[in-house]
Amino acid sequence: MKKFLILAVVGAMLVPSAAVFAQETPKSSFDVSAQCEAMVTRSQERLTANETRHAKNIERMNKSIEKLKKFVEKAQTLGADTSTLEGDIAALESALVDLAADHQAVQDNLTAMTQVDCTTMTIEEYDNQIATAKTLFEAVKENIAVIKEIRQSIKSHVEVIFDAIQSSLNTETSS
Repeated sequence: MKKFLILAVVGAMLVPSAAVFAQETPKSSFDVSAQCEAMVTRSQERLTANETRHAKNIERMNKSIEKLKKFVEKAQTLGADTSTLEGDIAALESALVDLAADHQAVQDNLTAMTQVDCTTMTIEEYDNQIATAKTLFEAVKENIAVIKEIRQSIKSHVEVIFDAIQSSLNTETSS
């Protein structure tokens, strides 16, 4: 057993471990052309998907706004204060306009990305394209977050108006 242990220690000392750890890992070759082609394909897919999704969402939101406006009219006829809800609706409409503008910027960028000449693109141009796309998508995400906050505010204000109408109707029927 001692002989084996001594041989293992001597063998480990003879292996040039410093040279193994000193070697640099080779940098992976970044094929700009292949990455560019993949970017073009992804951009084409996203362009179509974004347009379809955006159109459906805008249609749904416009229907919701119309329903809210009808609700405001009915609530006003019942004597409820709807000023905060009307302010929320106006804020939602404004946020949708901002979202549409940012969405169009994303779509324009995706269109530009689908028309890139991958044979002449440099790595810097590729990085710039990706950075621009990320920045534009972040702007859209921020607008969506604002719209979600407004929708939450609308829900709470609708509940308050419902409660006010309900209590108003209950006091009228009990009198």
